[in-house]
Amino acid sequence: MSLNIFNRHIPVGLFIPVLICIATVFFPGCKSRAQPDGLQVIESLTLDSVPSGSGLAVGRRDSLYIIGDDATRLYGAGKNEYQFKGISIASIPGNHYREPKPVKHDFESAAVITVAGTPLLLAFGSGSQTPTRDSVLMVNLRMLDNQVTFSLTAFYDSLRIQTGTDRAMWNIEGSCMTRENLFLANRGNNLLIMLESNAFLAYMLQQGMPMPKAKKWEIVHLPELEGKQARLSGLSTINDSL
Repeated sequence: MSLNIFNRHIPVGLFIPVLICIATVFFPGCKSRAQPDGLQVIESLTLDSVPSGSGLAVGRRDSLYIIGDDATRLYGAGKNEYQFKGISIASIPGNHYREPKPVKHDFESAAVITVAGTPLLLAFGSGSQTPTRDSVLMVNLRMLDNQVTFSLTAFYDSLRIQTGTDRAMWNIEGSCMTRENLFLANRGNNLLIMLESNAFLAYMLQQGMPMPKAKKWEIVHLPELEGKQARLSGLSTINDSL
């Protein structure tokens, strides 16, 4: 079976490199071998041409891509350039620099994966407001104008029911994928959700496929500062072996 998306056939038997070893919630044996004494800022840079930055993803040839919660464009740059150029998003009118808050798509996280040799960027809406923030943008990084935006309203509704999460607490701010799994981080209650990558992509790309079910979910308990608990606000990948 194949999916005729992005002007090419993409097999459902997907190979998806990228991924994660996050908190030891799902993988207790995955722990840092050395604890650093601290972090040091090596360099800082002000990007005055980018209206907002909610997610950063690394694409082919180490190119960088920034998505913003109210930006009307995707921004890309080479590894060492830091001169980000705007890339039009087909589903967002380009006559504004920033989307108005009541109607913004609220893309809060981004992940880059490879499917049948094609690098794809997925930007997930937070889902904190329906239906404006219930979507995922998929961009073919070989042909940047080859894009599709999918509604995630039914998918997010299903995940809320499965995990027993109140709508008021729903705010997806982190995402990443391995060849096996998709991980989503919900900032509202520090919920980490794991699903099968193949099941999610098949549901998104092929009409009539069943709703993906969460394989596992867990509340992550993070440190507190002055009585306020830290919140999940992004996920990253290490390799595609998990």
